[in-house]
Amino acid sequence: MATDVVSMVNQIAANIAIGGSVQEGAEKTADHVNRFWTTAMIGELRLKASEGAELSDAAKKSIDLMRS
Repeated sequence: MATDVVSMVNQIAANIAIGGSVQEGAEKTADHVNRFWTTAMIGELRLKASEGAELSDAAKKSIDLMRS
């Protein structure tokens, strides 16, 4: 993948979560990812997260809210 999914989800979470709680940021990040990312991209993110990728708190919490 040309752009790393970890960087992408961290950027999305940072931009969406401005001024809100971590939980709210996670919910909005998951909603965005569920609407615009492919299943393969979400799978790659889950794999990288399980390997210890550096994720923001909102990005970490969002993974459990993403579709399979």
